[in-house]
Amino acid sequence: MKNALKNILLFAGAVVFFSSFTGCGGSSSNSQTNSGSNTASANKSSQAPTANASDYPPFQAALADGEIEMLDGTKSKISDRRGKVVLVNLWATWCGPCRGEMPHLIAMQEQYRDQGFQILGLDVGTDGVPEPISTIKSFGQKNNLNYELARVPNDMVSKFEDLSEFRAIPQTFLIDRAGRLRSVFTGGGPQEIEKMKAEVAKVVADGQ
Repeated sequence: MKNALKNILLFAGAVVFFSSFTGCGGSSSNSQTNSGSNTASANKSSQAPTANASDYPPFQAALADGEIEMLDGTKSKISDRRGKVVLVNLWATWCGPCRGEMPHLIAMQEQYRDQGFQILGLDVGTDGVPEPISTIKSFGQKNNLNYELARVPNDMVSKFEDLSEFRAIPQTFLIDRAGRLRSVFTGGGPQEIEKMKAEVAKVVADGQ
């Protein structure tokens, strides 16, 4: 498990250098919003080539059990979805690269919905200020988002960023049915999206 965790975080240092090219800043820091940035993706693979599913570390309890606010006003936790393959996507309505990957998220949700797959889109707000629920709802309807949307508190955003070592959005975490962290994807761009699709297909298919 230690080797798998090491592989998950090994590439984070290289990703930091490229972060300004692959995502939007301003999620939980004072960096300037860059909603138009979407150039070549940083290629960060968190899959250990020889690891078994059981070798991967549990998703951090502070994140799995942290409260998020659903758009109907109820509270939920990522851990409530245990037993499903969950793709947790940090995003915001102002983020260009986030919008760029949404058609692919929609397609994955549609393709794997009946195989116990769930995308959870967590809106991070702007510089620590939550976006209004009405804004998120309207955005989701306008863009035909077919997966769960929620708001995530700023302290949880910071924990996600600590885990990925990436201070921008989009960033996405793939969690298997047993609650293990299988992959981390940072930034937008075709290469990162294709890597995400391949990893989702693998984890959905393995049934563990």
